[in-house]
Amino acid sequence: MTRVILGALYPGQPGWTRWNDAPGSVIDIDAARYVARRAEEAHLDFIFMPEGLRLLETAGLIDEDKLTGRADALTMLATLLGSTERIGLVATLNSTYSEPRDLLRELATIDLLSEGRAAWNLVTSNDAFTGENFRRGGYLAYDERYGRAAEYVALLRQATTSWQLDDIIADTATDRPLTESATARRHLDVRGAYICHAGTFPVPSVTGQPPVLFQAGDSPDGRDFAAQWADAVFSHHVSGPSAAEFYRDTKSRLAQFGRPESDLKILPALKVVVGATKAEAIERAHELISVQLSDEVIRRELSAVWGVDLSNLDPDGPLPPFDPDPGTGGKFYSEATTPQQTADRWRRISAEHGYRSARRLLAHVHGGSVLADTATGVAEEMIARVETHLVDGFILAPSELTTGLDEVYDLVIPELVDRGAFRTDYETTTLRGHFGLSSAREEALR
Repeated sequence: MTRVILGALYPGQPGWTRWNDAPGSVIDIDAARYVARRAEEAHLDFIFMPEGLRLLETAGLIDEDKLTGRADALTMLATLLGSTERIGLVATLNSTYSEPRDLLRELATIDLLSEGRAAWNLVTSNDAFTGENFRRGGYLAYDERYGRAAEYVALLRQATTSWQLDDIIADTATDRPLTESATARRHLDVRGAYICHAGTFPVPSVTGQPPVLFQAGDSPDGRDFAAQWADAVFSHHVSGPSAAEFYRDTKSRLAQFGRPESDLKILPALKVVVGATKAEAIERAHELISVQLSDEVIRRELSAVWGVDLSNLDPDGPLPPFDPDPGTGGKFYSEATTPQQTADRWRRISAEHGYRSARRLLAHVHGGSVLADTATGVAEEMIARVETHLVDGFILAPSELTTGLDEVYDLVIPELVDRGAFRTDYETTTLRGHFGLSSAREEALR
């Protein structure tokens, strides 16, 4: 039976999400609570909280869709503990600039208080723009970022499997001395090239297993990292040949690390627009994209790729005729795509489709992650993408907040349930359980 994994994205800033009338800010905790409660009522697997360590700027000015600010992802999720009971809580946390003991203690605390529902979307920083705010300055070289991240994950596993609540309960029940029985279990002495940790990790684990680990790397090294360490990948490939290649290639890498392919879930972001007919849904999707593609958004995105100030560019004119600045362009882009590669790809798309404006080109680029159809059509397409091994599920990105996913919950989820592709209630209490991770893998982590 096909099972579609579903999570809900709560944007760290408006970005490509349009706000409706209530409430009006991404830092409004009532908005986050509403989204989390509705997602749990629909029995989704998790809510996903992005993160950013610095507000993006264009020509020295904060981008207009970032003016509300950006709250800390882990703290936002902590406030949702009292509003939810079963849904997983995924926080995006940076391994490049954070200190391991602080980050892991905070993550382990959320996992403890939620009784095994926490997850870490591990990201690394590859731009000097972010690094300017940290004493270390600049940013780690490509291989060093992954080296530090690997040590981070190794420490996370040792720390969260070193002791658990059951140890304390058992010792107390049998009157065994806690000081004698606990010392060997709980002492850590980790000294790597990038991080170290000595002594007792302060937070016990409620499950004896580390929190679920998400990762988003798309390069060969990123795919290897995911195959070795991650439980889920926040993929950029949502459909078509690129999704098939990413799924096949990444899953094939697990065997070298002694893992079955079912242990890694491929989950791209997807916006869903539902209509009474497919034509109506497509019309609605085009309207949403056109509203989100303001002149400022277009100029900002092109400025980020080309590495120069394009604040005077005509959004309804062609792409810049010159190549990106190799020294400064693309500072917000991943190592998998260089600024020149992005510009070349956009020019190729424009030529193939006859697009004569930057606005139309970006509408095409960002429309690729939109699925517009009837509720039945959306459900059947989701199932088809899972069954043809393009994805294992989706992270649903709302086109509007706070109610932008309500039509998915009210119309699409029942269609998935009718086809046996989604749950009618939670069967497990932990995110690891929601994902159905193999018992062999869980035992290996003990």
